Amino acid sequence: MRSRVLAAVASTAIVVSACGGGSSSGGPQTEQGAMDAVANAQRALFSGDSGDVMNFLNADCRERVDEDEVKLLLAFAVGMLNETDIDLDDVEITTSIDDYDGDTAEVKVEYVMPDGSDGDDSLFFSDERIDVMYEDGKWVAEDCDFSDDSEQQADELAEELEAAGLTGTRDDPVPAGTAAPVGQGFTVSIDAVDPDAFAAVEAGGGWASEPEAGNQLVMVDVTVGYSGSEEPVDVGDVSFTAVGGTSGVGVDFYGCSGLDDELRSYDTALMNGGVASGAICGEVPSSDIAGMVLNVGANFSDNTVFFDPAVSAASPTAVTGASGPQPDGDLTDDRNAPIPVGTATDIGEGWTLTVNGVDPDAAGTLAANEFNDPAAPGSAYVLVDVSLQFDGEGSGTGTAADLHLVGDSNVAARAGCSVSWDGELDRFAEVFAGGTIQGELCFEVAAADVASAVLLAGAEWGEEPEVFALR
Repeated sequence: MRSRVLAAVASTAIVVSACGGGSSSGGPQTEQGAMDAVANAQRALFSGDSGDVMNFLNADCRERVDEDEVKLLLAFAVGMLNETDIDLDDVEITTSIDDYDGDTAEVKVEYVMPDGSDGDDSLFFSDERIDVMYEDGKWVAEDCDFSDDSEQQADELAEELEAAGLTGTRDDPVPAGTAAPVGQGFTVSIDAVDPDAFAAVEAGGGWASEPEAGNQLVMVDVTVGYSGSEEPVDVGDVSFTAVGGTSGVGVDFYGCSGLDDELRSYDTALMNGGVASGAICGEVPSSDIAGMVLNVGANFSDNTVFFDPAVSAASPTAVTGASGPQPDGDLTDDRNAPIPVGTATDIGEGWTLTVNGVDPDAAGTLAANEFNDPAAPGSAYVLVDVSLQFDGEGSGTGTAADLHLVGDSNVAARAGCSVSWDGELDRFAEVFAGGTIQGELCFEVAAADVASAVLLAGAEWGEEPEVFALR
């Protein structure tokens, strides 16, 4: 579960559900003990009690958190709350157990405002789920989202590179054809480079503008793998920047404008064990191509790794994946026991989704439109019939739901195919409270994934998606 944001302001946010506050007296290893610890955590936040905040952290988190920084963040949060008309003493906090195994628990927290309204109607309060574990005789937060983990991530990345016999600095970059960790569970290899790719992009089905005078369109083949626990993650979370050999100026690389084998960074997500390959492109000054290196990082981290696309590895190593749900993936249990077809399920932000059925081989349906292209070789079009009901405030559109189809390859495809057919779900229709839209979603997935595919659906930012069976 990902933490909620307490103070939603333009440039500052305090993440609190993993580091809330607690009681130094410990508590019983029971469901009630877990609920009491979480409730106390939230009350401590409202009072700005840094001592109880520190006490609620797990042992590893306490070692990495500066209490003085916690005090400042709490003071800011309490100040923001005090600017509202809400009397914090009158906010009712209720807790309930969503999951419990004796050593860990997922606790749901709900808020009732002084006027009797639901906390979800407030800027600063919303229902949340907090993961806790029993450690050293008390319930503590399982995660550590309060702290800045950049130093720890830098150390972990350096250790992973060293274990692989790599440095990854600009002076000693990773050679092409070598799988190297780039942080946060991602592994990358640079597989090939075409320093003057304008004609190749057009020949491969893409489109590109003629490079400006003195520039060249550079195409790089890359592979991205993922082995972290958070699921799913976008391939686009990995950034590629070419650093010129002469000027040292960076150029961002993205997909190759519709090229058949481009890396579709923002249409593709990975589960633990997933691997995606494809081409990325950028327009680079001709004078910078000799000696150009690629700087690769995850999620805008300062911890990055340099690769040299022009130097081949003496002993190439491939990015490897794994088939099927992996033991340490956040969604493994849900993928192994997905929500049955026909079961209406809350996916957040007022939306309820029901899977009605699936057409696992939609080639015949889509062939009815002469302008539809067939799926790429090795891929298949899958149509999933769903109903989306809205019961939130005001109105919304189905685009609020983030929808992926994923099978045993652990590569998840986002909803959307460049085809047209009767029965398509109108995700742009405006839906008011109590309204429902129904229709089919199209996914282009690996043909080998069709039999094992499940639907991932979520509408609430930062929360894990629900997992639906298709049959």
